[in-house]
Parts: sequence; structure tokens; C-alpha cells
Amino acid sequence: MNFETFVPGSGVHLVALLTCIVIPIVVALSGKGMERMFRKIIAGACLVTWIATLLYSFHPERFEWDFSLPLHFCNLANLIGTVAVLSPRRIPKSILYFWGFTLCPWAFLTPSLEEGPAHLWFWIFWLYHLCIPLSLVWTLIHENYRPSWVDLKTILILTWAFTLALAVVNYFTGWNYGFVGPGISLQKSPLDALGPYPIRILWMLLIGSALFILALLPWLLPQKFRKRS
Repeated sequence: MNFETFVPGSGVHLVALLTCIVIPIVVALSGKGMERMFRKIIAGACLVTWIATLLYSFHPERFEWDFSLPLHFCNLANLIGTVAVLSPRRIPKSILYFWGFTLCPWAFLTPSLEEGPAHLWFWIFWLYHLCIPLSLVWTLIHENYRPSWVDLKTILILTWAFTLALAVVNYFTGWNYGFVGPGISLQKSPLDALGPYPIRILWMLLIGSALFILALLPWLLPQKFRKRS
């Protein structure tokens, strides 16, 4: 088993995926008496791993303008997880829900990662991504968050605005934050099938919007059936 470099689909990848699935399930099944403890742990973990990512990336020996800034969707979702868990406001929870179920899973399936377990960045990468499903499960199970059409409209506006802003920054710098720039991802991903830059940005926005709608539908159908009853 190779511990120096990360290979998608390898045993190391599968173990990391299973870990990111099992731990949120354990939190989802936790008893009522453990809610306060898990709430603090999850919020703290989101914040600590976000700071660790920042410190690692901003180290003078590793800092690169096209890599180190916390502008990817998962970077923001990780930080938003802290706010979503601690705050009663709906917008952070909505961002976490729609991004967590539609955009961030690609980071687990096709991670933009080259370092293996022998390197610190491997562990930081997976820990801060683990915090996304952790905080998402928390808001759904223990805070009973349920998305609505209003939430969908808000997140569509925010996501389109953020994506287009990133696209403008990437255009003038040659960066690839949010994968909406002219740069190339470290690993092959489904985005490669969306055509060349910049037309793929439009496809990403349209497909992402469709996935947002699909993520909302499971919560609307039970409401419809309850009204009929």
C-alpha cells in the first residue's frame, strides 16, 4: 500500500470514505443525553480544522496564491458548519445542506489530493472534509432542519453570485478556485466531461441548480402527503 501519494479508488481512499460515513452515522444515532457534548465537539472541530487548513496552507514554504486561499466550496462549507451548529439562523444551515448534499460529495469521491497518509496534508484534508457531513447530520437530526422553497431560492442566489465572483477572479489570475477557472484539477473528475473552459462554468451552474432542486424534493413530498391526509 502506497502511503506517499494518494490514488483515487485505492484502499486508502476507501478507508477514508468509510470513516467519513461511519462517524456521522454514529453521531446521528447518539442519544439525547449526548447532544450538548456532540454539539460543542462538532462546532469546535469545524473551526479547528478550518484554522489548521489555513495555517498549513499559509506556511511560507507552502503558500501559493492559486492554492492556499480558503475559497473552495468545501473550505467555506467547513467554516459554515461551525455557524450552522451554533446559530439558530437558517441561511448557514441551508448553505450547509444544499452544498453538503450536492457539491461537497465530489470532494470525497474525486478528491483534489496528491499526498498520501505519510504527509500531514492528507490528514488535514480528510479531517476538514469529515466535519462537513458531521455538521450536516447534526442540523438534520438533532436540530430538525428542513429545507423549503425559500431556502432553495436563497441558496441559488448565493451560489450563483459566489460562483460568478470566483469565475471573475479566476479569469484575471489564472487560478482555479471552485474549479471554475482555466486551471486543471489535480485528479480527474466528472467536471472534465463538461467541456472546455469557460463553457463548463455554465454547465456546472445549471447542473448544480438541478441538484439543489432534487435535494429539496424529498422534504416536499412528505408535506404533500400530510396535506392530503
